[in-house]
Amino acid sequence: MIKRIIVTCLAALALSSAHAAPVTFTNTLYTVDAIALTDGDPSVESKASPPDDLTLFASAASDGLTTDLATAGAISGAGLLSASADVSAGGIASAVGSASFIGSFTNSAPMVTLSIGFDASSFASGTANSSASLFVELISSGVTLYSDFVTGPWEFSYTPAAGTLASLQLTLTAESAAGVSALGLGNASATGLATFAVSAVPEPSTYLLMLGGLALLARARRR
Repeated sequence: MIKRIIVTCLAALALSSAHAAPVTFTNTLYTVDAIALTDGDPSVESKASPPDDLTLFASAASDGLTTDLATAGAISGAGLLSASADVSAGGIASAVGSASFIGSFTNSAPMVTLSIGFDASSFASGTANSSASLFVELISSGVTLYSDFVTGPWEFSYTPAAGTLASLQLTLTAESAAGVSALGLGNASATGLATFAVSAVPEPSTYLLMLGGLALLARARRR
């Protein structure tokens, strides 16, 4: 009896996990850009998917004629954006890392939920400054539901109306610069990480089946 109840609970859990599996975005575009500038040779790298395969990586590094240094990096892949920018300079140096995503999804049976998470960190000293931000734009059935720049930590979730087509645009940017507003030693670092996913919402009957099995299991143990 107990064995049969446990099997029922496990089946309900498996069904719930299957229903909560990520939903595939359509019409997607991923990009990465990295720019590093000093009084030495500049460095720039950009990629996009399509045509390139995921996951995208971009990096840039520029060594100044003296002690100036700037580096930047970006990653863009399924459900993940990352960007970083670092500078260390006695003169002028700047770095920008950027990763972006554009895609669409449809809210069909079962219902789906969009989840976005963002976190960032930054440091600056001397003549330097740094920042990391995420631009988010969510449009559903031609209506703009959200369009703004956010700073971390930040979380967002949304369940669109059934049968609607929604589009999502995310642009993560990390920037660092030294010696721009005033000459002198400066060090700065900025990093940002964004996650995003569209998952199916488990149907209430699945939860009821699992809770019912757990109740029967508790009753059987008391006997």
